[in-house]
Amino acid sequence: MPANSTVVGNPGHPVRVEGKRPEGPDADWAHLPDPVADAIRTLSQRVNELEQELADLTGRAPEQKGEVRPLRPSRSRPRRRLSTRRGRRALPAARWWTVRRAQSRKPATYTCPLCGRYLAAMSEHALIAPEGDMEQRRHAHLACVAGAKLPSLEDWKKTQPKPPGLLARIAKVFR
Repeated sequence: MPANSTVVGNPGHPVRVEGKRPEGPDADWAHLPDPVADAIRTLSQRVNELEQELADLTGRAPEQKGEVRPLRPSRSRPRRRLSTRRGRRALPAARWWTVRRAQSRKPATYTCPLCGRYLAAMSEHALIAPEGDMEQRRHAHLACVAGAKLPSLEDWKKTQPKPPGLLARIAKVFR
């Protein structure tokens, strides 16, 4: 690994070298081939072939075949949205939201509550909190927050009825 670099993952890959993101062919580590997944897929295909041969010899129907799916969609297939994913938390009901930019300095992975996809470790993102309650804050993609058009405190105040003015309050006292 290069000196003065931040390394994430197993096997490790640099995400920062001297404070800057690395460039070049090795920087796109998320799209490198996965030899372990390829070996598992090959073994699964071979087991399915052998089960079919055994079923042909014995006359019994083969059991349900196992399926090995990639963790991320390949570039040849259209990308499937993960918004219906199990385990995705719904946003709490809120009248307004506090939104601020953030960038985690720890190699943690978060799940965006708006789209259900992962936020890359140490990437720039947004913190959203319902009605300013930082105990319920969530980490989200900047693009997702912009697309969700979450109402701010100022937006919410604009929708509230205005209190009576000074003259109306004085007139009410003398009625």
